[in-house]
Amino acid sequence: MNAMDTETGFAIEHSDEESILVRHVEELHRYAFFIANEDGRRFLGESVTIGNNGTANDGADFAAEARGFAERQARELNLID
Repeated sequence: MNAMDTETGFAIEHSDEESILVRHVEELHRYAFFIANEDGRRFLGESVTIGNNGTANDGADFAAEARGFAERQARELNLID
């Protein structure tokens, strides 16, 4: 799966029942979000940022937007509740 949202500038590189990997299209920072399950409810849990050191902006600068994009896409893919 390689869904891209041109408005947000993010794309999904990979998704499965355990995680979703998001890429910032312009600066190539990557964000891995793990899917957690608590009391039968699936949600995005911990995340890892894999920054691209060759850019002007730090990967952390886009972390909140990446999480929002990942949550919307994961919900659409029925990976989280």
